[in-house]
Order: sequence, then C-alpha cells, then structure tokens
Amino acid sequence: MSDTLNITYSQHAPNTRVITYSVGGTAPNLTTYSASMRIWAHGAPTTDAAVHTIVSGSGITLGTAGSITINMVSVANGLSSHSATNALWHYVLTVTAPGGQAEEVCTGYLIEVQP
Repeated sequence: MSDTLNITYSQHAPNTRVITYSVGGTAPNLTTYSASMRIWAHGAPTTDAAVHTIVSGSGITLGTAGSITINMVSVANGLSSHSATNALWHYVLTVTAPGGQAEEVCTGYLIEVQP
C-alpha cells in the first residue's frame, strides 16, 4: 500500500521534490531500479490513459538511500497545455525493481499554484 503525498508546484518556479522510499524501514539503493509518475486530471479513473507520464532518466532521478528526485519542471511542462482547464491533478509514483516487481511508492494530488 502506498503513502499519500500531495505536491504543490508552479510553472513559473523551477524546483524539485525529493521523496525517500523505504522497504521495512530500510531505504534501498535505487540506482538499478526504474520509476514512473503517471498523472491524470482530478476525478479521472487511473484505469484511463494518463494525461502525462515522466520516467526515470527523463524527469525522475533515482539515487542511493531510497532517494527519488522529481523534476517539477518536467511535470509542469507536460501539463502546461492542460493547465488552462485544470489546476488539480492526481498522480501515482511507482518504482520497479530490476527483477520486474513494481510497487506504488505514493499517490496524491498535484496542485498548481500561481506565483
């Protein structure tokens, strides 16, 4: 079961968010893992195709000690064509181990704020 984490962002303020992933209290080295953050409009079912997806190597950086760094500029740029009609999004962040076992790390809302 994943944690709930709501994230605010602005299209006009470059920033990153760092999330620490742990299994049984231990934060694994994620450098051999992959990750994805799938994003939907608020209220859309997660069974629908995501409006935008960022992945490790292109918007997500995985590190040692369970660190997952999300480039919020990649998120904002991907959502910019949709933001005029929607400033509230739902996301799911998933990591996948080298053996193929995927686990949801966290889920929540992405909330666009104006500067």
